[in-house]
Amino acid sequence: MNTTEIQNTTVKNLLIAQIEQTFKAGARFIGLTYTNQNGGTSRYNLLTGVNLTSLYKSDLRSLLALRPDLTGVQLEACDEIIASIKNSLEKGIGNNDNYTLKGYFTPVTANGEVKLHTDDTGATHLYLRGYVIKKTELVKGTYKPVKSSPKTLAKKELEKNLRRGDLRTFKINVEQIHGISMNGMTVELS
Repeated sequence: MNTTEIQNTTVKNLLIAQIEQTFKAGARFIGLTYTNQNGGTSRYNLLTGVNLTSLYKSDLRSLLALRPDLTGVQLEACDEIIASIKNSLEKGIGNNDNYTLKGYFTPVTANGEVKLHTDDTGATHLYLRGYVIKKTELVKGTYKPVKSSPKTLAKKELEKNLRRGDLRTFKINVEQIHGISMNGMTVELS
């Protein structure tokens, strides 16, 4: 094992230990500089430990209030989102019947906000879910146009106005994490 592997293994283990301890105490702020697969780099301020059940219930109320004013594909999209939210609330967040990644992750935190997955190449990725408080774009990415159906576009438009729309999951290769800084109520990943 070379020095880089030792350092990264140490960082990985430290990260897991710190996150487990931090998340036991409830809501926390996390600062994250993240580069996505399209080359876009942004600085995020996230809140973790958000009560997802409360968030889903709030979104359900919003959609039910909006529903009488919708028609056509917008109404169909709204009804599908409502059905999905109800399913998640009945079965438990993350246990929705349409959830396709069961068994894919190893949870680090009990609430599922931090998970690990090791792929076929042996690379371990940390999946971090948080509520975006602020996003500052540092480098603009190159994005290809995506063709979406009218219903998908309608769902995206509805989701923009929901509180769940600010939830994001970040996929971070643990070998590329260079440091962790814990400062009171704040976790900083770099």
